[in-house]
Amino acid sequence: MLGELSYTEPFSPDAIEGKISDRLKKMALEKWPDMIDAIVNENQTVSPDGSQVTVTGKAIQYESSVNRAALHHLNDNLVASPNGN
Repeated sequence: MLGELSYTEPFSPDAIEGKISDRLKKMALEKWPDMIDAIVNENQTVSPDGSQVTVTGKAIQYESSVNRAALHHLNDNLVASPNGN
């Protein structure tokens, strides 16, 4: 484990939908740009008064160099076609 990630912001629909993972990824890449492999244990908690949401997660680096190499080359040689071919 590289470390804990956490942020708190005012409660809103945007705060609890899709942007959570993006924001955690950005934070992790800023702290560990060459080491981060994944973020696990993402969680969100709304304050008792409903005014804030706190998001947490753990940044990890795989122990196995084989797993790290596979992850970092996952999209090599893939070709995206607008026709779905």
